[in-house]
Amino acid sequence: MSRITSAKCARFILRPSYTSSIASVLIVMLAISIITLSSIPLPASCYLFYLLAKRIAANDILLPSLQGEVEFSGAAECKTALGAFKISKVNFVVMAFGLLITKADKTRVILWRDSLAEANYRHLLVVLKREH
Repeated sequence: MSRITSAKCARFILRPSYTSSIASVLIVMLAISIITLSSIPLPASCYLFYLLAKRIAANDILLPSLQGEVEFSGAAECKTALGAFKISKVNFVVMAFGLLITKADKTRVILWRDSLAEANYRHLLVVLKREH
């Protein structure tokens, strides 16, 4: 569902991403395979499995993704349920999968392409490409 308020402002409701779930599973499988097939000593392997399990439990495999109601006010500001933040940079290199948004405090979030409708994603690209 989209409520486009103007050419510079857009409000979206972002769903959980299927691509994000698949990417997380693939990364975990790859990490388990590397740890299992490598010649790392057993105590170190057990510790790596422990660290991996800790990351899985915290749901911290990938960067955090934007979800819920999000409003982009121009290309420089974003408001979410968690608060507003300034956008310092948007990485469009992987826009086939999503957008990597760097906040002003240098933390990053992902906006996955399949978390909103295709027409809304294209509108968001137009809004964000104006200044980034």
